[in-house]
Amino acid sequence: MGSLKKINNLFIKDIFHGYCLKRQSLRPVRAGRAHIKNP
Repeated sequence: MGSLKKINNLFIKDIFHGYCLKRQSLRPVRAGRAHIKNP
């Protein structure tokens, strides 16, 4: 169950990051913060 939670956490993080990037194009307030984890 622990590994499942870890995978779920990564999944949520990924979605949240994508959501942040999407918001960034609309409102680039935290551009510097989002660029830290940019591939």
